[in-house]
Order: sequence, then structure tokens, then C-alpha cells
Amino acid sequence: MLAALLAWALALLALNLSAYIPGENELLLFIRPQVALALVAIPLALGSKESRKTFRTFTKNTTKKIAPITIIAIGAAQLVGISTLLLYPPDTYYINILKQLAPSDAWDLMIKLALTWVVVAPVEEIFFRGVIHTWLRQVLPSRPSAAFSSIIFAVSHLDPWRFLPTVIIGYATAVVLERTKTIMSSIVVHGLNNSAALVLALFWLYP
Repeated sequence: MLAALLAWALALLALNLSAYIPGENELLLFIRPQVALALVAIPLALGSKESRKTFRTFTKNTTKKIAPITIIAIGAAQLVGISTLLLYPPDTYYINILKQLAPSDAWDLMIKLALTWVVVAPVEEIFFRGVIHTWLRQVLPSRPSAAFSSIIFAVSHLDPWRFLPTVIIGYATAVVLERTKTIMSSIVVHGLNNSAALVLALFWLYP
């Protein structure tokens, strides 16, 4: 458990340091933290025998195993996320940050969807499931490990309005990793959820 917490601390340090990289381009803001996280996640994952075991092929049987929880988790996460924003409306500063990260048109949506699948979902899953959850699993049963790693995942986003939806997706991706033994299943669930969120953000923030 200590190793997982130290890895998390190292990741948080990298994420904080990445904020000092100059530039306010929207795409830079979108991928800058992911690049910082990748510099921590990939070496840790490749250096751990248990983490490397999660790099397995995604098969048709994997799809069948993850389909029900994927649908339920994404639906629940988006519903909770929208409800949170409606019940506790954020201030203008937060909305402006969302607009920087959200797609502003169809072309921007396509770019950010591509980045989600190529960078965001793989990097975050390799770290939070491939490293954090997998390392916690060495000392905790599957459910407590999934719960603990999903809370770490949500806290790392430093976003109170997205906390509960992020916990839901974090728990779901940990569960599908447990069921399929491949990080690819977690990446698929994460990617689909973020894709849904990007589409909703486009129509909500830029109606």
C-alpha cells in the first residue's frame, strides 16, 4: 500500500510541476497533465511485474464481460455529473475552465476525441488501474482496492463537481480490470465515458 501511495504522490508532484510549463493553448491545457502523468505512469508500470500482467489482448469475450457494467457506469456517471451541476451551479471561473477543456465545434470535438483515446484514457488507466489499483490489490481484496483507487482517481482531478462521476468511472474501470485481467478493458470504458462527456459538453456549453 505504501508503494501505491508513494506512486500517487510522485504523480501529483508531476501534475503540479506541469502547470508551470508556459502556454495557454487549449490543446496544450488538454494534454499537458497527461504527458506529465505518462512520465510517471509508464516507467512504474513497465517496472512492475504485476502491472505488466495487465497488458493483455482485448478479445470478443472481453467485450461481453464489460458491456453491462460499461453501460450502467457511463449512464450513472453522466447523470450524476449533470445533476451535480444543476443542483450546485458552478461559478463563472469554473465554467470558463470547462470551456477551455470542452470542444467548441465539431472539428474540435474530433480532435479531443482522438486525444482522449490516444492519450488521456490510456495514460490515466495505466497509472490509476495498472499501477495504483494493481499495487493495492497485493494487500487488499478486490472491492476495497477498487474503492480506494477510485477515490484516489477522483481526488487527483481536483474538481468537486466531477468527484462523484469520477469515483463511479474509477470503480467501474477497476471492476472490469478485475474481470478481464487486461488494462485494455479499463481504457475502453474510460474512453467511452470521456467521449460521452465531450459530446454532452459541446451541446451544453456551446448550444
